[in-house]
Amino acid sequence: MIHNVWTVAMGDRNAMASMLEELEVMDEVLAEIYTAAPLFSPLKGSAGEALFAVLCACGYNIRKLLAHLRALWLLILLIVSYAQPIGPCRNPVGCAA
Repeated sequence: MIHNVWTVAMGDRNAMASMLEELEVMDEVLAEIYTAAPLFSPLKGSAGEALFAVLCACGYNIRKLLAHLRALWLLILLIVSYAQPIGPCRNPVGCAA
């Protein structure tokens, strides 16, 4: 039996709609993982298959989290690369008059 994913969320209706879309994607991913798990699950028994499906879903979430962290890191690098020096310039070659 495949159950729908659960979550706890807060926010306005736009945030809830976004969360609903993410939950629908997770339902599909978990259904695919669960139906494929008996074919390649290294864990034995129905409890092992359920645990394997949960661990695969965790891997999916970690990949999503890493993608967001990568984007944040690139934004930070972009901001730092365009930052102007604060205070007097001590390098006479690189300072504008």
